Amino acid sequence: MSLIKRPAEIIGKKTIAALIYGQSGAGKTALACSAPSPVLFDFDNGVSRLDFGLECDTVQVRNLDEAFAALAEVQAAGDYRTVIVDTLSKLVDMATTNKCGVGIPQMRDWQFIYADVKKFITSASNIGLNIIFVAQDKEIKKSGKDDNFHRPECADKIYNSLRADMDIIGYLFYSKDGGVEKRTITFNPTTFSEGKNTGGFEDTYFIPTATPSKPLTFMSDIVAQFVKHQQEKDAQRAELHNSVEKMMQDFAGRLEKVDDAMSLNELLGWIKEQPTVGDAKVRMRTAIREKVSALGVTFNKESGLYE
Repeated sequence: MSLIKRPAEIIGKKTIAALIYGQSGAGKTALACSAPSPVLFDFDNGVSRLDFGLECDTVQVRNLDEAFAALAEVQAAGDYRTVIVDTLSKLVDMATTNKCGVGIPQMRDWQFIYADVKKFITSASNIGLNIIFVAQDKEIKKSGKDDNFHRPECADKIYNSLRADMDIIGYLFYSKDGGVEKRTITFNPTTFSEGKNTGGFEDTYFIPTATPSKPLTFMSDIVAQFVKHQQEKDAQRAELHNSVEKMMQDFAGRLEKVDDAMSLNELLGWIKEQPTVGDAKVRMRTAIREKVSALGVTFNKESGLYE
């Protein structure tokens, strides 16, 4: 079996890599725990702060080696679909300690620190697990802006690379409507917050308050919508490329019969009548140029025809 995939054979992701960040106490961890069949990797010893009934199976991580060993246990168990990392900054701290001990990271160290974080993401993805990072909110000043900009708390040298590994980045924040506090999450980048939306999600969602009798299902719904969005893109891509190949096969048969200027002009007329489908017409023009060279015909600008 060839490792090279034609465009119509490309299959989108079946799992999601997400980052949820926001203010302390906004309910980020509880929201992450609403993902399908989760196991929480508690890097900052914060699971005890979750209300009763909102917890999930947990690994209280003490060092990076233990985190990878626990991930192997998760794979062996086969009962989980989502790994939650709480928090991202604590995972980075452990990766930093793993590389530098108590020393301060030097420029050359950051690539190794990121490699450990990336390895955790890849390991989870390779065994078919969703991965959700929980991060604190970091407010920064943007040049020439009065308002603070919100982004996940993480060392810049790690986050700038990690962002590319995420499918979605959501900012969870409080707002007030008629004096009533609401929790809102947006995956779209805004003028005041970092975001990433590759799942076709709406601009904002309001998050209800979870209770033991009425648990959240929000992240389970998000994962299902993301996978559905990928499947729809796969189907659209396959349909488009199948249409292109069908048109190109028709074109190739017609081009083979072209042996003079008249038949070439007739083929060009046929091309104009065809709908624009993918890159079909670009590929046709390339083939036409080769045929023009082979026939030795010239183009008459006044008549718009080859002679």
